Amino acid sequence: MPCLSLWRIAILLATLYLLPLSTVQAESMHVFGIHFWDWGANVDVMSHRTGWVVQQASLSEGAMPDVGGHYEPAVAEGFTILQRLDWGDMGNIMPITEADQNTFAQRCGQWANALKHVCRTYTIANEVDFVEGMTPAIYASGFTKARNAIRAVQPEAKVLVGHWTNGELVRQVVRTLGPDGYDGLTDHTPNSVPVGFLDMLDEENARPGVGVYITEWGWRADTNPQAMSVMRSFYLEIGASNASRARQVYCACWFLYPAFLDPGDEKLFSLQKATTYDNPAFEAATAIGTSFNSYSASPVMMTGLIADIPDSGTTIPVSWNTNVPARRQLWWTPVGTWGWQNERYTPFSTAEGTVHQLTMDTLSPATAYEVSPLSTKKDYADAGGRRFRVKSGPWSSQAEQTGPGRVTVVWATDWPTDSVVEYGPTTALGSTASSAAMVLSHQLVISDLPTGQYYYRVLSSEANPDVNGARMYMRSPVRTFSIRHLVPGDLDEDCDVDQVDFGLFQACYSGPGVEQESPECTGARIDQDDDVDVDDFGLFLGCLSGPGICADPNCASQ
Repeated sequence: MPCLSLWRIAILLATLYLLPLSTVQAESMHVFGIHFWDWGANVDVMSHRTGWVVQQASLSEGAMPDVGGHYEPAVAEGFTILQRLDWGDMGNIMPITEADQNTFAQRCGQWANALKHVCRTYTIANEVDFVEGMTPAIYASGFTKARNAIRAVQPEAKVLVGHWTNGELVRQVVRTLGPDGYDGLTDHTPNSVPVGFLDMLDEENARPGVGVYITEWGWRADTNPQAMSVMRSFYLEIGASNASRARQVYCACWFLYPAFLDPGDEKLFSLQKATTYDNPAFEAATAIGTSFNSYSASPVMMTGLIADIPDSGTTIPVSWNTNVPARRQLWWTPVGTWGWQNERYTPFSTAEGTVHQLTMDTLSPATAYEVSPLSTKKDYADAGGRRFRVKSGPWSSQAEQTGPGRVTVVWATDWPTDSVVEYGPTTALGSTASSAAMVLSHQLVISDLPTGQYYYRVLSSEANPDVNGARMYMRSPVRTFSIRHLVPGDLDEDCDVDQVDFGLFQACYSGPGVEQESPECTGARIDQDDDVDVDDFGLFLGCLSGPGICADPNCASQ
């Protein structure tokens, strides 16, 4: 077990984590991420962007992963898991004896089998040169056994050489393994691009696609007054490096070192501590968007996000499309309650497709929810992790004819959204009216409609802070309205303007400047002001057609 001073030195030198990729889990298109995940990290730290997260496990006691309690939720927030597999604590982090190596390898395979639907990148041990008696040859032997066991259950997993504080020992490990014996290197760094490891991989003829994974970078909490500028510079430098050479830095996971260096404190990343200290700087860094890895060239992209709102209020089917066949999952919780106690989710799909539909169930009516759809594909950057607001039904709307061939559709939302009405003479709809204004009370007027029955539904979506990201539209059930043959002066709505209509007009006559508010007299206000007077009567006379003869709908404009 190294002394505290050595541990401090190791932290300052920074560490590299390696993980194998499964055939089913996508990877983040961004390099940035965090060391250890906690609920809400995608919003509180990652600014809604997908990223990486390092998870650690010690296997000597035989514990298995809590997949549903920690791993699936992290993936649902859009994170790519980089799983570190250790044997024991820092002094025993990689087994020395052949018996322990065999047991370690077996358990690595068991962990991969349990995690292969949510993780495909693994790193084997950490700060290995702190283990007494460890040599590159001993590590290479144990690493090969662990890698073989993982790839036996997850053939396309990426298994990375764990972090050593001595780069020359890493080179000896790489040479012992040979180009086909490893899938990447793990590094720790304060805040600099690992040029030495990138060059080493080129010098040792590493396979194309084998790169460096930074699993820890950063500084002790509240000790860097230039945190924001340092973070921005670091990510920009990684982006420049990745753009200039084939050998890539695939991730850089920020480790805000809290006071755990002092005895008795926990060794866990803390969102609370991150918010207290350097979190604003990190959020600014994640927003740069220039430090992409090679997966950014092949992203999974979501379009057509729809949340159908049934009147029952107990379910919401959610559908979307992807540009490539991908897997899918859905997470949801009442607004303001995101956390393991309240979240519900669907299992990851076992099949890939481009058309996706999953259902939020066991909902309370008229309740606002946050929903997060997710799609992943092997060797593509993942899509999802953003939370959208939706509200369970009933969601009412009204469509009222407000003139010849004209209908006004109104509805309301609990937060500002845009306005869309889809309508048509059949349930296939086919026509659209819309307004981009973000409002709570919605009103759209549709004109020039022939007489007959129509079908319609309303849609609304709130703005997506990511201007390049898709919106999710809430969509009402299909409802109906009718367009009658409205003719100025046809107060009995029988198509003609005759003596019967004249009698109704007389009953509505109010005189100049006297408002006529009776709903039955709306059709008598032919000149569109509030009274029924001699001006309206003149227009009425111009529309007279006689019994049984349909009047001209445009008679009042001639």
